[in-house]
Amino acid sequence: MGCSELTPVVKGLMELLGLEWLANLHQLCEGKVLGIDGHALLHRAASIPDLAHSIIFDEDYGPAADLFVLWCTQLRSAGIDLRVIFDGAVMPGKRGEKAERLEKSGAALAAAVVRTKLLRFMRDGGMREEG
Repeated sequence: MGCSELTPVVKGLMELLGLEWLANLHQLCEGKVLGIDGHALLHRAASIPDLAHSIIFDEDYGPAADLFVLWCTQLRSAGIDLRVIFDGAVMPGKRGEKAERLEKSGAALAAAVVRTKLLRFMRDGGMREEG
């Protein structure tokens, strides 16, 4: 199944923007700087069934990494000034620091919750006798 109404709309938008319908990434980006999300590109490589199988069952990341390098090399050889960006992941050397920060932030959150409850208690007049 497809969306038969979408192709004419996309073609029309591309014509308005001056993009060729058959142009590819290499043609559009030649001579320009292109930033690529490294984690997304690695995820794409790892989602290929044969590569996913080697990762899941053999814990072999080599083929996915090789494909990642191949894609980057192809872009560079096409004249694209490539910047691969990795952000958001914890680097191995930072694991201890990350754990320490999480512990501190957890303690700070717990203290804030206690303080908020105490302030509410005091605002409401403290303990009240029922009767």
